[in-house]
Amino acid sequence: SCFTTMTEFNAKVIATLCLLLNSAAADVDSPQQIHIAAATRTSFRVSWKTESTVASQCSYGASSDTSSQTSVVGEDGEQYLENHGYHHTILLENIPEDSVYYYQCGDGTLENSSPVIEFKTAPGSDKTAQIAIFGDWGWLDSVQRPVDLALDGLEKNWTATLTRELLEKLKDEEGMDMVYITGDLGYSDDAFSHTGYTLHDGYEPCYDGWMQWQQNYSSIMPLMVAPGNHESECHDVYCLDHVHSVGQKLNNFTAYNARFKMPSEESGGRASMWASWDWGPVHVTSINTETDFSGAEEEFIGDSHFKFLPAGGFGTDGEYMAWVEQDLAKASADPNVKWIIAGGHRPFEDLPQDNADSLVSLFLKYNVSMYVCGHGHTYNRHDIADWGDNAIHIMAGASGSDETAYPEDQFASSIDQFKEYGKTPRQACEEWCMLPSVQFMSGNKLVGDNDDPCRHCHPTIGKLPVNDPVFFTDKMSVGVLTATQTTLEWKLLRAPDGLLIDSVSLSKD
Repeated sequence: SCFTTMTEFNAKVIATLCLLLNSAAADVDSPQQIHIAAATRTSFRVSWKTESTVASQCSYGASSDTSSQTSVVGEDGEQYLENHGYHHTILLENIPEDSVYYYQCGDGTLENSSPVIEFKTAPGSDKTAQIAIFGDWGWLDSVQRPVDLALDGLEKNWTATLTRELLEKLKDEEGMDMVYITGDLGYSDDAFSHTGYTLHDGYEPCYDGWMQWQQNYSSIMPLMVAPGNHESECHDVYCLDHVHSVGQKLNNFTAYNARFKMPSEESGGRASMWASWDWGPVHVTSINTETDFSGAEEEFIGDSHFKFLPAGGFGTDGEYMAWVEQDLAKASADPNVKWIIAGGHRPFEDLPQDNADSLVSLFLKYNVSMYVCGHGHTYNRHDIADWGDNAIHIMAGASGSDETAYPEDQFASSIDQFKEYGKTPRQACEEWCMLPSVQFMSGNKLVGDNDDPCRHCHPTIGKLPVNDPVFFTDKMSVGVLTATQTTLEWKLLRAPDGLLIDSVSLSKD
């Protein structure tokens, strides 16, 4: 396994080292892609991948001495695609808050086990939580993974490494204790466009590479996720040419749900499609914007819209939206929850009107303070009119991917640009949305007939009147949400250097 400190992070060198170390580790089949997820305030799930080992076992405890740790034997690893390894998950229970714990995972043998890993347990409800939140993130960059086929919105010049570097800095400086990605993880379904994979299997290698890239932080703090449209399936040439043996094995969010285990069992959700959890004084309701409601983009078929790659149907009719209300009602009544936030992939303007109206009504009824999403590859913040005094809608999808051009003026301050050129955030947003690459991407009918490329700049959310954005930028960035019992603070950090470029805070007695 690769557990480099990476204080001075160099993505290309580290990626190479990881590949070399992982290749050596694969000879003894030790765990790879190790990541943990919050389950309850006192339990976590640890997940990993092996190439051939089926058995699953973890030991954990307050001491790094494995002989004194609790040992748990789990179910055999899950294989969803032949010759592509096994995915393992074990639940670690009865872990006290505000503590330091240790774990080791593998098959129970020394040679096929991970190092002993130290992690901080969940912050108590009276403590501070710091959650990095963003969506639409790729793997590496156009130097290490060149794009040969720059079509359908794919870009020749792009990077995801700046965000990865910033996460490493936040980890080292203890500026985050959880990462929550609101869909479109790694863009594995775009792997066909990269050098060497046009006619070959690139989907699984991309997923594996992206997840190993996270391990340096995901093994020591929870990596939480929501589904995006790019998780729905593999629809490249290789998958379609092998549609029965590969393509239909990867449809309907199969790889996503096998690799990630969100706390749906504890929160009444379904798979990793919708779930919720508590972290410090915050309750996070992670919604599903892709399936299981009328008009959902993947209600019946996946992102390609090929009928032979079906999707959806994770719950019974009406189950998902009923769950959203039940979850919010429970959180609203919990004295340990001081703030409720919601996250999902799509902004409200990219949802059917009835669904958007229903969500807004529920968020208002149960005092949801913030909704954070992605899907659009920029950042904008709206204070939603008629939603309430403490209500903010944030689209944070500018983390960098092969569908996001790397702006030449990446280091320029958006705030200064607005002041210097006399532009409002809406005017800046509308100028961005008229770029040729954005116009091309908007040519796809994303929501019914709503193909307005500027819909994120002046959204109409169902029947809800919406003000112009308070802030807009196309600069690559990561959001960090800091919560105490009395304050909820959102900061947007510019990816290249961590500079603060937007912030907003809420407070209560």
